[in-house]
Amino acid sequence: MLRVGSKPLLESLIGQFRAQGFREFVLCVNYKADLIEGYFGSGGGDFNITYVHETEPLGTAGALRLMMPPAGPFIVANADVLTRVDYAELVMFHVKHSAAATVCLALHQYQVPYGVVEVDGERFVDVQEKPIQNYPVAAGVYVMSPSVLRQIPEGRMDMPDLILKVRDAGGMVMTYPINEPWLDVGTFASLEQARSWPA
Repeated sequence: MLRVGSKPLLESLIGQFRAQGFREFVLCVNYKADLIEGYFGSGGGDFNITYVHETEPLGTAGALRLMMPPAGPFIVANADVLTRVDYAELVMFHVKHSAAATVCLALHQYQVPYGVVEVDGERFVDVQEKPIQNYPVAAGVYVMSPSVLRQIPEGRMDMPDLILKVRDAGGMVMTYPINEPWLDVGTFASLEQARSWPA
């Protein structure tokens, strides 16, 4: 319910999906559940919201076990992520590869603030001044096939553990690079960025 601009971040996220034609939403709620449900209700004229209530925190994947299995692949998105990804294209990619799970990847760059020196024993070999390291990171957006829900045990489970469980059980896990803008609103700095995010 963190406000970004004139509305809560979660409302912006739902709005992005609605703008691309998505109409069915399931919100997994625990902390401030009454506030969230009071604000959004059951949706509106062109979209529906149902709720999964956690009686205790179940992690980023544990609550999925409590939802009604959908008929086909479904998207799981963290409520603090903004992106311009084409969700329909993402689902088509998942289906095309017969994946059990698809993990969206964003590029995270980190610039080392010093000259990085390469050595051989005690001998100087080379130096790179303030190199930029690139890391593909989980973007907080996933596509799951309904069969994955059966692999979630009772109790707490986080999404990385579920992805590894699916892989270890022989399920196809694909990755999908997000080339569009992406922002994880998890710090004060990223919150400031979110406030200038296009409506």
